[in-house]
Amino acid sequence: MTLSYGKGFETSWGNGWIAVDTALEYRTHDAMFRKLDFTAGLSSQRLLNPLLQIETSYTPDKSLFWRARPSVMIRRPNSPTTWVLGLERNDARSDTGIKFAIWNEF
Repeated sequence: MTLSYGKGFETSWGNGWIAVDTALEYRTHDAMFRKLDFTAGLSSQRLLNPLLQIETSYTPDKSLFWRARPSVMIRRPNSPTTWVLGLERNDARSDTGIKFAIWNEF
């Protein structure tokens, strides 16, 4: 079961958006997972725009899992492709990695 909320907004730095997703996952081999995810970013006509993603998950008898991804979106004007480059911090493993993604509009 999932519940999501998203909204666009305007700032002095350009247009932005925010999304919050909540979920309950029932798994036959494990306890119920409770998830809460947050994403926010700017989407102006600049070459570089900020993006922040935070994911959390909780299962009874386990500690809270979280993952944070501060990133930058790179998009040329009139291009359907956005490149995303950032860092990923994962609390469950206490390590930091690099995130690379390609978003394509179609």
